[in-house]
Amino acid sequence: YEQLILRNANASISEKTSRLEGYLNDFPNGLHYLEIKFDLANMYNEMEIYDKALPLYEVLIQASSPDTEAALMALVTIKLEQKIGGDPTEDLKKLLSISQDPSHYTYALTNLMKRSYEKKQYTALISYANQVLALESVATPIRQDAQIMLARAAQAQGADAKAMAAYSELSSEASGSLGAESLYWVAFYTQKSGDYSASNALVQELARDYAPYKEWAAKGLLLMAENFYALDDLFQAHFIWQNIVDNFSQYPDLIDQAKNRLVATKQDPVTPNSDDE
Repeated sequence: YEQLILRNANASISEKTSRLEGYLNDFPNGLHYLEIKFDLANMYNEMEIYDKALPLYEVLIQASSPDTEAALMALVTIKLEQKIGGDPTEDLKKLLSISQDPSHYTYALTNLMKRSYEKKQYTALISYANQVLALESVATPIRQDAQIMLARAAQAQGADAKAMAAYSELSSEASGSLGAESLYWVAFYTQKSGDYSASNALVQELARDYAPYKEWAAKGLLLMAENFYALDDLFQAHFIWQNIVDNFSQYPDLIDQAKNRLVATKQDPVTPNSDDE
């Protein structure tokens, strides 16, 4: 084993791999076979030969070797990123339970949170997201992922007050697409509460501060049109619906909604507000 390590010190990865494979063939249950399997698995992983790396990592995990945590981390990373080797959920739970490395713990926790969201397992999602938020040190993008998933979970469960509170908190600190999404839903729940003018003000903020995020802008315009309709200003509502039809061809679902509202309200009396008279 010591000679093998010395010979591999300056060898190419293909030479190292060949020698490690030869060692395992000659000494399948040798004193250092677990270390050799870990090194070989890492080389297969580096060479993107995942179908050979995964079984070796599995052996190390089952053997509870000193490299179990590192092997488990490598295995779940391959499963998640390469989308091979089956469902990683149980592996992530095991990684969460044995992690000594805080980065491994955070990785397992955040991915369990995301998978719970994908599977609409909202009770588990809320538990994992709250654990993420309770971490002493967590990167801002990870913390905001937890916040947005808590907001979406509350929304999916019909918990409007919780959803509004979560989106409102996130809208005050997030940027980019998360900021746009959060501000849109604050405008949505403001409309739902009956404060149509305040909802319009939030939509204007959305259009001003998040102009590159066209889909959220178009959704915001749909909200604004409905606000004007609720305020008995059909002229402005029709103008905005038509604007969506004319300018947002990349979002056919939103165009269909605008067209349907134009048709549904076609016979309604148009009463321009005082600014339009």
